[in-house]
Amino acid sequence: MNIFEQKFTVDLSDITPNFGMKPTAVLKYYQETLARYCAKHNVAGYNVYQMGLKWVLGQTVVGFGDIIPIWNEEIISKVYISNVKKLRIYFNF
Repeated sequence: MNIFEQKFTVDLSDITPNFGMKPTAVLKYYQETLARYCAKHNVAGYNVYQMGLKWVLGQTVVGFGDIIPIWNEEIISKVYISNVKKLRIYFNF
C-alpha cells in the first residue's frame, strides 16, 4: 500500500476556545494532504482541467479518536488508495 503523509502544526485558527482542534480543521488537513498527493501524481484539479476533465470528491468519511490535537501540536495526515475502479479511486485517511 502506497501511503502518502504530510506533517502539519495545528494553527491558531484551527482550534476551539478549549484549544482543541475543530472538526472542520481535520477536513482541511485531509483536503490539503489529498491535494498534495494528487499534485505529486499529476492528477490534481488543475492537471485534469488542462485535459478537459474534472474530478469530484463524492464522499468523505472521517473518524475522530479519543485524543483531540491541541494548538501548536504537530499532526501527521496520511492518505492512501484503498480501491481503484474504472473512473473511481477510493482514498482512506
